[in-house]
Amino acid sequence: MSGAALAHDVAHPRHEVLRVAASGLRLIVDYEVGAGEPARALRQAFDRDRNGTLDPGEQQGLSEHLARTATLRTRLLVDGAEVPLQRELVRPEKADLPAASNALLAVRVELSAAWPEKKKKNFFDHFLNTSRQVEVRDEDETGHVPISVDCDRCTVTAASSGLPDGPLVRGANTPLLLHVRLDP
Repeated sequence: MSGAALAHDVAHPRHEVLRVAASGLRLIVDYEVGAGEPARALRQAFDRDRNGTLDPGEQQGLSEHLARTATLRTRLLVDGAEVPLQRELVRPEKADLPAASNALLAVRVELSAAWPEKKKKNFFDHFLNTSRQVEVRDEDETGHVPISVDCDRCTVTAASSGLPDGPLVRGANTPLLLHVRLDP
């Protein structure tokens, strides 16, 4: 591939941020289609009337396609059980450009999940054990997805990858298994 063609490739089309708080979990997924032919072809595929512009309905369809692609393999588990992710926000970028545009396409998808009730082994477990196991599973065509973690009023006590530093984990990749201690 020539240098110009390589410049349009996106090294990691997805990046994720997991925000952990006592109130729940929030997962932010950023997804990019690199500038060039893939972005242009995708825009043109959603220009259903072939007039060279994407009307609001076509833009919505393109945004929905990007959001579904971004979260296709995204899974969140707490204490070994998968938790349902609720889509909170989809924010497309450059989905409103003309169909012939080869500019980068991007979307941010914000997902949330409530903490499932913790299974108690005995009466005192609720009061003594505030740690939870959180796992994010995801992959894309490049393999593992880069992810970072931040905690609000909690501490990451162990991480399967990356550098845990109290309330933060930097430089991690999915699948990421965390042990989190929630502050009372």
